[in-house]
Amino acid sequence: MSDFPSPITEIEERRKFRSEPSRLPRSGQPIGDSPGPGRYTGRRDGHDDGFPAPRFRPRHEGPPPRMTLATAAQKYLLPWTRFDWPLDWNLHFRRAGLLRAELGFGDGEYLEKAALAEPKINWVGIEVSWFSVRRILRRLEERGIENVRVIQADAAVALERLFPGGSLDALVINHSDPWPKKRHHGRRLVQDRFLAVAAGRLRPGGRVTLATDHADYAEWIARALAGSPALQSAFPTDRVAEIPGRPSTKYERKGRKAGAVIHIFVWEKTGEESRWLPREERILPMPNVLLEGVSQFEHLFEDWKGREERTVLAGIEVQVHLLGAYFRTDGSEWLVDARVDEGGFFQNLAVSVSSREPDRVLLKPSTVGFPRPTPGVKRAVHLLAEDILRRCPGLRVVATGVGELGDLTP
Repeated sequence: MSDFPSPITEIEERRKFRSEPSRLPRSGQPIGDSPGPGRYTGRRDGHDDGFPAPRFRPRHEGPPPRMTLATAAQKYLLPWTRFDWPLDWNLHFRRAGLLRAELGFGDGEYLEKAALAEPKINWVGIEVSWFSVRRILRRLEERGIENVRVIQADAAVALERLFPGGSLDALVINHSDPWPKKRHHGRRLVQDRFLAVAAGRLRPGGRVTLATDHADYAEWIARALAGSPALQSAFPTDRVAEIPGRPSTKYERKGRKAGAVIHIFVWEKTGEESRWLPREERILPMPNVLLEGVSQFEHLFEDWKGREERTVLAGIEVQVHLLGAYFRTDGSEWLVDARVDEGGFFQNLAVSVSSREPDRVLLKPSTVGFPRPTPGVKRAVHLLAEDILRRCPGLRVVATGVGELGDLTP
């Protein structure tokens, strides 16, 4: 007779082992030397049950755990909408130093190489694509780079609002979208206003570097730079094909291999000041309105078609779109879909209209998406309150944080 158990017997033993929680090792408890049923009972009373003594595995064995994306984001990615503008960059880097920025860093190769080459320089990488942001966060953590902070935002908006005047030592733009079709030329990053804003953010002698392999876009850039009174070329010509020691990108290497000409513009700021200086934009209190006298809350937005408005607030052109209302299944809240554009700073948010006892409703921005309380968001809540008051003439304003709501009876 064989000394080994039959397959059926072993299967039954394994099933029995799995069905007895008291025999399973708890989290953090040691595992036996060999697999199989009945290796460790988890008993703490010191009773010898006849099984081999377990082998304890020190907690420090093995490689350190890999840092998660969330942890890397907490370290490098700035939640820029939650701070007063422009930002205090010395505070966010926890040190003083020359400040440089790359707009649209793509795969992040240039930013990584530049930061490693000059660790005393504070670098800011700005990119709108979350895919690219996620990739650079992992690269920064893997290389242990400490002198980079990342902003996920539109490049033009971030440059205009987040940087104090004269704060940048250098600004780099590598191969921004050339938008080759003529009807799309207005979408190109390099425009007269953009260059004026860039000049206002550069210190005297600070440089803006632009690279492209698109011939038509290169001529567009050359004309725009020539029309900028605050900038002049750092070379005898308006552009060069190569700069010794400049970090290359995968895109540039691929273009050169295919025979493309790389146009590199390096222009520096003269002593002339730009009129496009940043304005202070502080975090406002969260806007809200409390109304009283609602009788049929579930029909509050029945047949409502939404609303749009264009206006100017604090010198900025603002567009507010109230698009539609959605009712929660538990009957406690309406969510109104809203879109606010403030000079290129877009926010998609939901305005909460919630029921309060006994016959009140509270209007305020929902926490969905963590909207920044701006004049445009305040205006969105104001417009929605006006619409509700028009639709329900019997309502009374109890409290308002959006300004005066007058007699809106139709």
